[in-house]
Order: sequence, then C-alpha cells, then structure tokens
Amino acid sequence: TATATATATATATTAAAAAATETGERISRAVGRAVGRDGELPLSAAPLDEFPPELRVYQPGARMEWHQDDIIYATPQVEAIYTVLNDGCDGETRWRLADGTVCGEVMEPNSLLLIQAGGPQHSVSEVTRGSRSIIKSVWTSTLERSDQFHRLQRSSAAGASSAVKVGSMRSMSSKPIKVKPKCIHPKRTKPSSFCKDCPRRK
Repeated sequence: TATATATATATATTAAAAAATETGERISRAVGRAVGRDGELPLSAAPLDEFPPELRVYQPGARMEWHQDDIIYATPQVEAIYTVLNDGCDGETRWRLADGTVCGEVMEPNSLLLIQAGGPQHSVSEVTRGSRSIIKSVWTSTLERSDQFHRLQRSSAAGASSAVKVGSMRSMSSKPIKVKPKCIHPKRTKPSSFCKDCPRRK
C-alpha cells in the first residue's frame, strides 16, 4: 500500500542519514578533527549539486599528475578515495611528505584513502596493466565557501563558453589523464607502436 511504501522509504532515508553521520564522524576521527572542541563539527558529505561523488576508472595509459587539492571551504575539506575494484592495476598512489620523501602504495579493493585539502601533494603513476575503479567524495564540516572557491568559480565562468559547475571544474586538474600506450620493447619498433612480443598489442 501507499502507506507501507511511504513508511519503508522514510525508514530507509533515516537509516541512510544515520549511516552518513556515522561515516562523517569516523572520517573526522581518522583525520584528527577535534569534533566538539571550539565548535568543531563532524564532517558530512558536500552538497551533491556542487561536488557529487565521482566514479573513476584507471586503465592502461591513465595517470594523475602531481597536485595539491584546492581548499574550497573555509575549513579545509577532506577528499575520500574509496577503491571499489582493483583488477591487477599497477598504478601507484603516491604522496610527498613535508621533508620531500615520496611514499607510494597500490591501493587494494575496499581501501579508503583520506586527503585533506591543502595538504600533501599526491599523484597516481601511469597504469601499464590492469584496471582500478574508485569512488571519490568530498567531506566538509562547513558550507562556508573559501576565497579559492570563488576564484575557481570566476575562472570557470570566464573560460567556459557555456555554464560549467564549479564541482566539475575543480576535478579537471586531478582527473585521470589518458596517454597513448607505448610498446615495452621500444628498440624493436617505433616508440608509439607495438611489436609482436608486446603483451599489450592492439
């Protein structure tokens, strides 16, 4: 009946909200946010119309250049990168420490990487085999936008021939970059071609 359907929908909505709240609190603790101290609020998902979760797939030839995430809210947001699948992908997630040391790790399925905006520079090395699927989401404790947010918005409006959401523009600098795969035996043939012994032949 309509009443039963409405009740089930309300129950599901309540459960989803509770799960989102718990997730935000757990992420807050993981990144060392002092929730409750000096008015610090737990993290929650950013508005969907600004920064909806993104599904990204890394395949051979994809990589992500070194970059530092823009601070788009008054309190730096946290970007969560959840690896859904990793089918033998050798692309390595790398980050640079304050002393210049570069660390790297191949992200396993069901792993979560948390990066605070304005924090360490990070990248993903070029994928040569396998694939990896991730879901990226933005978490924030405030909806007060930063000056950088407004600069990005003005830049987007000035550089686009049609309306472009700030959220999509924000991700342009860090989205997977496609490059043409090269033969692993460059001395046997042209650098951009594949030889008969290459496992990644066209």
